[in-house]
Amino acid sequence: MRLKSIFFLALIVAVGYFGMHYLIGNEGGDYTVVNPISSNMGSQMKQSYESFEGTKYRTIAILAGKVFHLEAKIKTTSGDLNLSFIDPNGKILYSVSTPEEPIEIDILIPLNGEYRLQVEGEHQGSYVLNWDVRSADKLQE
Repeated sequence: MRLKSIFFLALIVAVGYFGMHYLIGNEGGDYTVVNPISSNMGSQMKQSYESFEGTKYRTIAILAGKVFHLEAKIKTTSGDLNLSFIDPNGKILYSVSTPEEPIEIDILIPLNGEYRLQVEGEHQGSYVLNWDVRSADKLQE
């Protein structure tokens, strides 16, 4: 009986862990950052730094027909930072380089899968990315 309880508990932990990975997404990339202060939780990526070089991303599982709502603020002391939103096939659905003004955009999701929200470049400054996935119906109201 005790072995059954331990197995059941391990199963719950595994399902919770992989379920959170699916809901929150996976973070990755190949980058070097000097003196970072960052927070990457839930539906936010936020980082300030002395220097950032490379590519950092978060994957987000989204169903077709939904809308990806993105709000972004990029502060640049020097350099360039490219912000991209990429579909599961590698097609860039949105891209902007070193914007001076805050960004607020809605992107209709064409197919099911893991999308990638990505920053890339050689940059000094900071960025804040907030997003949520909305029903397309709410946009038309």
